[in-house]
Amino acid sequence: MTRGRLYHWLHGGGWSAAVLILLSIRILFSGETPVPPLEYLNWALYAVSAIVLTHQLRIRTRHWLDLPFSRAWYRYLAATIVIGFFLGAQVVLVGGAWRLFSGARFPLEFFVSAWINGVFLTLMWTAIYITIVSIRRLAEAKTRALQLELAAKDARLQNLQAQVNPHFLFNGLNTVRALITEEPAKASEAVTWLSQILRYSLRSDATPTVTFAEELEMVTQYLELEKLRFEERLKVHIEVEPAVMEARVPPLLLQTLVENAIKHGIANLPAGGAVIVEAGAGHNRIELTVRNTGKLSNPSVEPGIGLKNTRERLCLLYGTAASCELVERNGEVAATVILPEVRT
Repeated sequence: MTRGRLYHWLHGGGWSAAVLILLSIRILFSGETPVPPLEYLNWALYAVSAIVLTHQLRIRTRHWLDLPFSRAWYRYLAATIVIGFFLGAQVVLVGGAWRLFSGARFPLEFFVSAWINGVFLTLMWTAIYITIVSIRRLAEAKTRALQLELAAKDARLQNLQAQVNPHFLFNGLNTVRALITEEPAKASEAVTWLSQILRYSLRSDATPTVTFAEELEMVTQYLELEKLRFEERLKVHIEVEPAVMEARVPPLLLQTLVENAIKHGIANLPAGGAVIVEAGAGHNRIELTVRNTGKLSNPSVEPGIGLKNTRERLCLLYGTAASCELVERNGEVAATVILPEVRT
């Protein structure tokens, strides 16, 4: 049902119900039986007039809803007094006009009572209408604010992901360049790995999350590429629980952690070292840990672009429900990411 049709049903039904209640009270407590047919007609016209007049009030005063309450309340009060006057006059004239023509005294007390009754009913209608419209406008404003916030987050995420791609590309090209002169055959193999990784990177631009299985496959290819460069200096161990494979994670999240482990850890060790990738699920969350041989050069220094980028992406996607920590313990540097468990 459209909003306009819903309004007409509620508007007409509300006034009809109010008039029926008043008519029932009139029949029960007046003691006059039977009720004259003209009075039924009078009540029916009262309902129709109330529906028409308040509908016109709604149409002609929509801009009042945009005014501050201090500038709008007296306008609504004046409008309800005028509508109440017409409703009261109709009750008197339709119900007893023939008496006036025959010389009877104008029933001033009854008219004032009908006027006040009309004002009260119109005020009730106005209060209900303003309340409903205000609630709807507030909900629409919140929806617009959320849409703008989501659009801003989406734009920021795309910008952050765009930063990750060239950052990763440069590192991959450096690997290929280092192999071209020394080992052309391995360089050719490296180009194959790099093309597969870049294909994944471009495909992942279209979505904020991918399955962990897809991310892990890409990271495995990246590690194969790096093992061509480091050879025996790089040892890799991957331990992933099967339950994690279908979980959704931001694309290039694990790759960024692995890349940092190699760039800032293994590459600085003449004897090389190990990169250990661990992933587990439990308590409605995913925990990813990438450990590498080495130590933090200066724990007080701000993290590089990769880790800062990762933390900001997690904040945009999950808020405070996700975290990313980098610590040194037992001769290893460990980057741990915790995020909510989301599945396809």
